[in-house]
Amino acid sequence: MLDSNVLINIIEAIYRIIFDKALPYDRRFDEYIGMLEDFLVSIRHCAYNERIHVSREVFNEEMNPINHASTLRQTSLFNAICGNNDTNYHRVDRILKCHLTISTSAVLASTILQLKQPLRCSRSTRFNMPSNNDLGLLALTLNLGANVGGVLLTDDNNLREALETLQWSRYVTLSGQQIDTLKVVYASSLSYLGELYQCCRLLPPRYFAVFNVLYNFVESESGSLPTRTTKAYERQFYQVIRSLSEIPKQPWGM
Repeated sequence: MLDSNVLINIIEAIYRIIFDKALPYDRRFDEYIGMLEDFLVSIRHCAYNERIHVSREVFNEEMNPINHASTLRQTSLFNAICGNNDTNYHRVDRILKCHLTISTSAVLASTILQLKQPLRCSRSTRFNMPSNNDLGLLALTLNLGANVGGVLLTDDNNLREALETLQWSRYVTLSGQQIDTLKVVYASSLSYLGELYQCCRLLPPRYFAVFNVLYNFVESESGSLPTRTTKAYERQFYQVIRSLSEIPKQPWGM
């Protein structure tokens, strides 16, 4: 299951790669669309049945490149790389819909409420209540992973901590079905893409571009982020550096 913040971080990383290449303006979008598809294909390789799921609400309201009000369309770097060109926005839309499995039905408000209740009853004060879209994404992850397990790919600490809180009581009931929350795990973009980098499915410059996007975000926002959030990111950075330093990599051809 893919959260929109991971997609946007990848898009910003691609922008930085293209900017560093100093490509002519008329070649930038084609280079961008090729890298975006490569990232999505790589993510699919490690997904169950090679499918990247996303809820309808998260796609329509946060990822949809042709929705002027979506979070993605409010991202300045995305608009810059698309040149505010409708044809380019539609090309991105086709790529996303080719590689993402968008749920055909909305997550019911009653299902979201069923997730809110145990979170509100929890004694944990570690997180703010995630948005309804995020809780819908979590509900869909739990439902899809009930039998075979699932991975929630997100860079949202509140959403990850909400899942951890649910896992303390282990079971949650959604739409009359009791679900073992331990069958679902979360992964940050760094940990998930790190696996792809280690098995040589992702080029080093692309992986470290994502690393730099997150690192620069924490550096610039450290004064406004909660201390626990900053510490969580710092642990991620340390784990990435430690794990990757232990892996003998074959040199890449240029």
